[in-house]
Amino acid sequence: MVMLPGKKNTIILAVVCLFCLGLYLNCHLHQTYVKNEAFVDLMKVQRELEVLKEAKVGDIMKEMEIQNDKLKQLEKTIEHDKNYHNENSNSIENNKIINNEHNKMINNNNANNNDKVELDTYSNVKLESYYDTLKWKEEHFSPIVDEKHKVVVCTIAKSACTVWRKFMRRLYGYKDWNTKDERITHGYGGKSTGLKYLSSYSPQEAAKIMNDPTYFKAAIVRNPLTRILSAWKDKYAPGSVHNWGNIKWDSFANSIHPDCRGDEHWMAQSCFCGLRKWEYDMIARMEDGMPALAEEMVKTGHLSKDFIATGWGDNGNEAFLQTNSVFHKTDASAKAAEYYGFSGYPGIFKHMQNAMQEDIVRFGYEESVQEIKVAAAGK
Repeated sequence: MVMLPGKKNTIILAVVCLFCLGLYLNCHLHQTYVKNEAFVDLMKVQRELEVLKEAKVGDIMKEMEIQNDKLKQLEKTIEHDKNYHNENSNSIENNKIINNEHNKMINNNNANNNDKVELDTYSNVKLESYYDTLKWKEEHFSPIVDEKHKVVVCTIAKSACTVWRKFMRRLYGYKDWNTKDERITHGYGGKSTGLKYLSSYSPQEAAKIMNDPTYFKAAIVRNPLTRILSAWKDKYAPGSVHNWGNIKWDSFANSIHPDCRGDEHWMAQSCFCGLRKWEYDMIARMEDGMPALAEEMVKTGHLSKDFIATGWGDNGNEAFLQTNSVFHKTDASAKAAEYYGFSGYPGIFKHMQNAMQEDIVRFGYEESVQEIKVAAAGK
């Protein structure tokens, strides 16, 4: 028989049970709260990480896009430089071929043999016209562009190019435009002319400029026969200024060929500046047309009158070409005839006349060449 506790004991037991139940529930609820709070904190941290991740990914994507654009630009630059290097290397190699042949002539006194050697050698050097050669990328074969004054000027080696490059540098506003440093004037030896050439534009941009009637386009040329003679005197004659070697005049002259062959100093002028393609407003002859060219630029509104009236010369108080008599017409024909003499240098005049026929006709030098011929007949 089970003994039931008394009422008092029952109450005490119930209270104890309720107390224990309260303790259990309190502990359970506290643990649940702590877990929930930790879970909330965890979720908060995860959300913050997601936001940070999205922001970081966005930054990374932007940086990747920037780097990708730079990479594309670099690839274009590399491709451009590669093409330029290949083109320039080919041009240099062509010049090397010719200069090597010139050096071979030094000890060869037989003019006929020289002709044969040269013709055989150059038969594999095929350079068509200006746009078929690789000269387009080279500054010296491209006209100078002044966008501010809307002037395009073609300067050709041995055709008063130094004068006109200085002219354009002054037009650009360079204070050292009259520098004696040829590296600046001609852009070599790590120096820059600071001028912008048509070759720096895309073909489409170049065509737009050359077809724009608001641009004044001019080229300066020279009698082909006196120009080539000047190149020889400057580079190869005994006591020459630049002393590229010691080559006799007849050997040098017989090496000259028509079209775009050889160094820029004796290559046909028709090869420069797209003269076979573009239409120029004025072709100024070095012997008698340079002052007129400057005046025409003033008349057409591209230059101020003061620009050519003063500021020139070593002291800056002269007009343009005021004392540059070396570029004025003199007895050039009589002087040139000494080197084209029929007796002294037989066959030279005829060879040069044939080689430079395009320049002679294109630039209107028929009369001047005839004067040389007449004078040379007695030499």
